[in-house]
Amino acid sequence: MNIRIAVLSLTGNKPVYGIASATDTSLHVMSVTTPALDLKSIQDFLASQQVKLDKLGATLFVDDPTGLLSNYGYKCSLSDTDHSGGSVLAKSLRQYQAFKGASAITLPDGAIGFDIPSSMLNERTKDTGDTFFQVDWDKLNDNARLLLLMLHCAYSQDILQVNFATEMFKHLNENNEEESTELTRFANAAISSHQNSDYQLNPTDL
Repeated sequence: MNIRIAVLSLTGNKPVYGIASATDTSLHVMSVTTPALDLKSIQDFLASQQVKLDKLGATLFVDDPTGLLSNYGYKCSLSDTDHSGGSVLAKSLRQYQAFKGASAITLPDGAIGFDIPSSMLNERTKDTGDTFFQVDWDKLNDNARLLLLMLHCAYSQDILQVNFATEMFKHLNENNEEESTELTRFANAAISSHQNSDYQLNPTDL
């Protein structure tokens, strides 16, 4: 696996945007930016990034609790559950612990605020035997939240299927627009059968 993603997080104290590349064994955060807070500035910023993302072959994901940026990228959220009913937050935290322990996360020079101290996490067990994390969100840095989203967007099976389908239809569109539209409808049905409909592909997104 070798994919590139861009993630915009709007659920923290300030907007944070980053681009990362991911392989089977490592996540490399290439750049991190803090866009202006107002909606118009964020829209202009995302529009300005599109050419760069196209050149990188990166897929854009947006963590936007307001829903005002629904026309930009694919929705992602740490508060979601995946197709199996598992917590996105819990899985992302476990991925973080595994990658951090293996020194498999690289950051831009001088980057700060990406560490998540174990003291901020409280792993609990439900009556069913399932474990979950209680997170002190007030102490979680915006960059750390962005990193968790990147891990989710890079390694979630739901997200990987979106990335694969997007690339497949991008190539099909170059050859046969009518055929790829039909295949897009088919893929949407397959994807929506096991994940949130917010991840559905639209021909205009390709």
